[in-house]
Amino acid sequence: TITGVQNIFNSGVDISATINSGGTQSISSGGIASATIVNSGGSQALSAGATASSATIYGIQNILSGGVDLSGVIHSGGVQNIASGGIASAGAVNDGGTQNVSSGAAAISTTINSGGTQNLYSGGIASAVIVSSGGIQNVSSGAIVMAVVISSTQNVSSGGVSTDDQITSNGTQNVGAGAATVSTTVNGSQNRGN
Repeated sequence: TITGVQNIFNSGVDISATINSGGTQSISSGGIASATIVNSGGSQALSAGATASSATIYGIQNILSGGVDLSGVIHSGGVQNIASGGIASAGAVNDGGTQNVSSGAAAISTTINSGGTQNLYSGGIASAVIVSSGGIQNVSSGAIVMAVVISSTQNVSSGGVSTDDQITSNGTQNVGAGAATVSTTVNGSQNRGN
């Protein structure tokens, strides 16, 4: 249990840590953390060359340039911030959780469940995302998303780009004036220019 600061350096491995309020886990190049629980008020930071897998996030996880998170799950009150050069893959955003994808960052194969939100900012990229019932994906100007399966709501703002999406019968894609969609399969609803 961590309430202070834990530093994981090159070749260091930590398994099943719990980071409580006020605690910080900092993972440097070559460091690995697996099955970490980040509780409310706690934080985990991944620097270049660091890897985290199967994290459970109720607090904050910051993925910095060169950091990689695999199969992290973001729960209520949890926030995953992916900075330029950071990657999150095969994760999930649950009810009350938020994933923020900044310029130069990438989110791959994320599942956004009911009550979860994925925000993509200018220069952010997401691919192979599943927006499940009740989930929301927001694509800001300058952001790009690809191959999204939309069974809830995707909002593409002016200047945003969404390609090769599939809107299921329960899905809605809201495309703002000046936004672009390419090769979309529409089985649900697509609203343009709103």
